Parts: sequence; structure tokens; C-alpha cells
Amino acid sequence: MPTKKHRPKLKPLKKRKPVEPNVLITGRNKVLPREMNYFKPVRYRNHLTLAEMAREIPCDPSWLRKLERAGRIPMAQRVQRGKLSIRLWSPEQRDEIKEIMARHQVGRPPKER
Repeated sequence: MPTKKHRPKLKPLKKRKPVEPNVLITGRNKVLPREMNYFKPVRYRNHLTLAEMAREIPCDPSWLRKLERAGRIPMAQRVQRGKLSIRLWSPEQRDEIKEIMARHQVGRPPKER
């Protein structure tokens, strides 16, 4: 067992490089990001994933998940890719969601007296 003198020092968490999520690591130290079209079946190529929909609207993906769960926006089709489940919205649903989000107002609704 190494003594205190010979133990390797770990860098503090602040100085460590952040790990990039969702990347395909290949040989020879090359890191290539995986395109979302890779996960979509051929007949769903024009459909939008959760991340694509959030960029299009623009809003946070967690907000879209909450609205879908509450039934305030159309339900997305789910496609299984192994253990990964991907939400896919059609272009027609995208237009409908854009209209719904345009009507949203900040704050609580006024009290009825």
C-alpha cells in the first residue's frame, strides 16, 4: 500500500475537464458527436425530437415534458432504440404546439369573483 508521500494527487473538481455527454468515442483520441437522425427510423426523419422541438419553440425541454404529461400539448410518438425511448412530434404537431405556446401568458390566471 502506498504511503502518503507516494499517493497521486487528484486535481480539485473545479480544474477537471467537464465530461461531454452523448458522444461517440472512437479510437486514436477522436471524439465525434452522434447526430439525432441516427436514432430516428426512416419514416420519422421529418419528425422532431424533444431537443429539436425545444430549439424550435424556444423553451426548456423539461417544460415540454411537463406540458405533455399534463395533456396541454399533443402527445409525442415514442420510438424505442434499445433502452432509449425517443419522443417524436410530427410537423403538424409542431405547428399546433407553436400556437399553444404563443397563447401562454406569464403568471397566474385572474381570480373569479
